[in-house]
Amino acid sequence: MTGHNPTHTTFSFAPPTDDALAWHLRLDDLAEKITQSFPGAFTQLQHELGPRDADALSFAVQVSDGEWLEGLATTPYEGMGSVMVLDASAAEAAV
Repeated sequence: MTGHNPTHTTFSFAPPTDDALAWHLRLDDLAEKITQSFPGAFTQLQHELGPRDADALSFAVQVSDGEWLEGLATTPYEGMGSVMVLDASAAEAAV
């Protein structure tokens, strides 16, 4: 990235607050779906991330020619987690 883009921000995606397990999020499944949907994507599972032990999946996907997005998914409890997309426009994060 060459400079700050005011239309880009960090997006956080999470299941409904009244049903935190609605997604049944498993990072190995998410990594597989990312690599199937985005040829050339990078994924890396990490363990014991953050102040409270949580598994994490860092990823980078190409959304257009030369445009890559980075993100992080975390699961502090089995089946429960969230996904962040860093420095993206709303349209890019939606992909």
